[in-house]
Formats: sequence, C-alpha cells, structure tokens
Amino acid sequence: MAPQRTFPTPPHRWHGAIGVLLLLMAAWCSTGHHSEDEHHQTLGLALTRAGAPTAEAVWEHGERIRGSALPWIATGMLGATGAIGLTDPFTRTALLRLLTALLACVVVHRALRATMHRLPTGLHGPYRLLASGLWFLPFLYVRFASETWAGLWLLAGIAPLVAPIARPRATVWAGACFALAVWVRPPVAAAAAGIVAWWWYTRRPTGKHIALFVVAAMGMLALSVIADSIFYGTPTCSILRYTVMGFTGHPDHDFGRLPWWYYFPWIVKYAVPPVGLCILLAFAMLLRKDRGHPLVWAMVPFMLLHIALPHKELRFLYPLAPLVPWLLVEGWRHVPRLHRRAIARPLLGVLIACNVPALAVAVLTPAGNGRTALAGHLHHTGHARAPVAAIAPDHGWRLTVPRFYRPHAPAPVIVSRTPPADVHFAVIAAKAPGRPPGFVAVMPGQPPWATSLLELYHWTEWRGPAVLLRRAHGASAVHEEALHGAALGGGGTGTGR
Repeated sequence: MAPQRTFPTPPHRWHGAIGVLLLLMAAWCSTGHHSEDEHHQTLGLALTRAGAPTAEAVWEHGERIRGSALPWIATGMLGATGAIGLTDPFTRTALLRLLTALLACVVVHRALRATMHRLPTGLHGPYRLLASGLWFLPFLYVRFASETWAGLWLLAGIAPLVAPIARPRATVWAGACFALAVWVRPPVAAAAAGIVAWWWYTRRPTGKHIALFVVAAMGMLALSVIADSIFYGTPTCSILRYTVMGFTGHPDHDFGRLPWWYYFPWIVKYAVPPVGLCILLAFAMLLRKDRGHPLVWAMVPFMLLHIALPHKELRFLYPLAPLVPWLLVEGWRHVPRLHRRAIARPLLGVLIACNVPALAVAVLTPAGNGRTALAGHLHHTGHARAPVAAIAPDHGWRLTVPRFYRPHAPAPVIVSRTPPADVHFAVIAAKAPGRPPGFVAVMPGQPPWATSLLELYHWTEWRGPAVLLRRAHGASAVHEEALHGAALGGGGTGTGR
C-alpha cells in the first residue's frame, strides 16, 4: 500500500526544474545588493586591494577582519571579464549572482539526497518543494555575500555527515566545507561545532574518519591564512581577527546593542508572519520531541551565540536559512497525526497565499530599495556620466550607489533638500516629506505592485523604494510634470543589468 501524502505536491520531476527556474529569474531580476555589506565586503574589498579608481573606503580592509575567499573570487571575475573587454558593472555583478545560484543548485541537490532518508515518504515532496520555492531562499541563493556562501558551505558539510552511508571521501569533503564556511563567516563555527559534536556522539566515527575530517579542516584553514596574507599583503588570520573584534568591539565603530530576545520577533516578522511563526514552532517542536536531531545540535549553539552578542542584525541568521526547509518538515512530522489531518489543508492555503506574493517580489524585483536599478537606468539611457544627488536629511548612504556601478560619474552629492544647480538627477525615498521644487519623477526603484506588498512586509519603519528624479527645464516643467509624475505610480523597474 502506497504511503499517503500529507500535502499535494507537483510531480517529482518538476521540483528541480522549478528551483532552477526561480534561481535564474532571481539572478536576472534581483539586481543590486540587499545590504551595504553585500557589496563592501566582497566587491568593495576586491576593488580596494586593486586600487581601482572606483574603490571606496572599506574600513574592514585596514582591520583585516574579512575572509578573503569571496574577495578573491570577485578579483578573479573582474580580471577575467576585463581581459575579454567586458566592463559593464551590471553584467559583472549578474555573473556573481549566477555563480552563487550555481553553487546553491549543487549544494541543495546534494543535501536533499543526503537527508531524505530521515523523513517519511509522504514528506519527500513537500520537502523538495520547500527547498525550491520557500520565498526567501531563491532571493538569498543569488546573493554574493558572506552570509549566503557560509550557509551553503555549512549545508554542504552537514550533508555527508548525516547521510546513511559514511564514506571516507565524504568525510574529507565535510571537513573542508566546514572550514570554508568558517573562513567566509567565522560565527558559523558555532553551528559547525555543534554538528560535529552530534556526528561524534551519535555516529561514533572511526579513528580514520576523524583523522580525515581534521586533516581536511586544518588544511583548508591553513589555506585561508595563506590566502588572507597574500590578499592583505601582510601575515593575516582573518578568522582570529574577526573573533577578537567581535568580543572586544572597535573604538571607532558603534555597532549598536539590542535585547537578547530580538531575533525571535524578527524571524516572525521578516519571514512573513505565518511562515516565520511556523519556523519558530517547528524549532520548538524539535527541541521538545527530538533533542538528538542534527538540526538541534547545529542551530542551538549558533542561536545562543548570536543571542548573547549585543549587536544584532537579521542577516546574521541567514547562514541558517538553507536548513529551514528541513526544519519545517521535521517540525510537521512531530505534530500529532489527528492535528495534522485537521489543519493540513487550511495551513497549506495560508502558506501558499503568503508565499506566492512574497516569492514574486523576491524573485522578480531589484534587491533593497532599488537604487542600483536606478543607476542601471541612467547607465543604459546615456547618462552614465551624469552627477546624481541623494536627497536625505539623514542616512544619505541609503540612497547612494557604490562608485563601481557608476565608474565614469563623479561621486554622489548628499543634500538634505535641493541639489546644486549643475546636478540634474536626484534620488529620493518614496516616503520623503517632499519632492524638491523643479524636479519630476522618472521611475521608482520598485514596481508599484511590489511596493504595495513591501508596505505589508516592512510595516512602519520602511522609507519606501528609491525614486529617480530629473530636473525639469523652463516652460516645459509643467508638461514634464504631467508626463513623468505618474512614474511613482506606474513606472517600470528599469533593472538595468
């Protein structure tokens, strides 16, 4: 008798195709960067090391606290594309997103194969579908950022240790992947240590497997020191320097402090409340019902470390994102069978209603507030050299675009109200109190349908997408206002690869 499925799912052969399609769409449409550090800690460090004209001040370069793995990849990409005459910055960053998507495809596929045996057959389909289409995963899986790459290498290391058959070659791979994850983002060491402890306590590996794991991990860590030292031009262990600064702080940088419990409401809010609540409930269910599960051993040390540290940002949790599909199906497995039958279809309807719109925004629109998409519009409409003013009374950096995306333009001007007379383009937040006189809207950084959904996602503190303005000239100002004023409500995204 065939096992009953808890949820209806598409045929098995479509799961992989859906995941690849979503990743390709996100790599193409989710232009720009999600956070400042996604640019400055990767491309920014590579440009600083090379002394490029578009390099901007990256204080982490002087402190040598960032692992050089991703900056080395960015350096290689810049050199290879430059050698063939490809200098368009938007195409170059698209290649980095595609590279990240390729890594995600390989790692997620291997992880599914390694972990599927732990689940009932009826949950295999939902597990694959969540791994492909949970709304925030395609978005994160194209981010060329330390959080994404560390999370993928962490997942790649976990897979061979939880697989049903322990092979020596897989043990070597696990050790190297964990070391890579720690090199890219040192706090991931807490999750890696937890899963290694689970492996040792539960699987009782032989001395040969332990030796292979240790040698592979130590070899990769030694390689990280060599690569860091070459990158920074002086003997450097970025993992050690990052760890020391994480506990002692930096005299010139106030990292901010938040209460210990802050991550829990953030998860509920920013994962979209029904999805975020399911994540927390699944975690709580696993803690109660199966404390020996490898996810518990990986997630608890990581969460405790970040709860204890006073400085908190949501992106610090992103390395755990690749584990969330597995967490959700494991949590569901421990729900009593009678309850599952009662809530399965209503819960499925609620999750689909929340996941599909969020997935559309994450996959089809520019990242962040869309300011890089505005730079792409200027670049591809013949205004690559035009100066641009960022109009903001505070936090002007939220509206400026890194010089890498505008290599032939002067540095952006930050003003609180009206740009200088010789600046004909400006960027302003959609929720800014007033548009400067004499300027008309050209296009918003996000399409109107996405902005409406993002209002629900961000709630009260969001300033809205960035909006590109153009100075109106002479008697045509009123006419141009009529033509372009609708851009706030009906303009395209102008993603500008």
